[in-house]
Amino acid sequence: MRLVSAAAPLFAVAIVLAVSTAAGAEPRKLNAREIREALTGNSVEGTWGNTPYRSYFQPNGVIFYKPRGGPRETGKWRIDEENDLYCGWTARLGWQCYELYREGRTIIWGIPGSEERYLSRIVAGRQL
Repeated sequence: MRLVSAAAPLFAVAIVLAVSTAAGAEPRKLNAREIREALTGNSVEGTWGNTPYRSYFQPNGVIFYKPRGGPRETGKWRIDEENDLYCGWTARLGWQCYELYREGRTIIWGIPGSEERYLSRIVAGRQL
């Protein structure tokens, strides 16, 4: 009987930890401050559509984007503070804004109002 009583609290703690860990595993939408902290002075690497790429986000709002096998492009980036969105500009595409979600070092780019998602990984510093 004593063994069951001692095990019951441990079992309850294990369940609480499992539930909280599972809940924490969901990607979390980043706010404007978190987007800025994650990207400023860092790079991301991922696949957009079927094309692997790398980007570097300079603190002054300049972005470098390089698709594998393609030329490096230079653009601009900013944060839409009011809507918690990342916005990037290139001559080819103009301004486009995205919701950002994070799970560990993984950044998920979401097109607002769409289920489209693109995965990338944060790489510290300038890696382009």
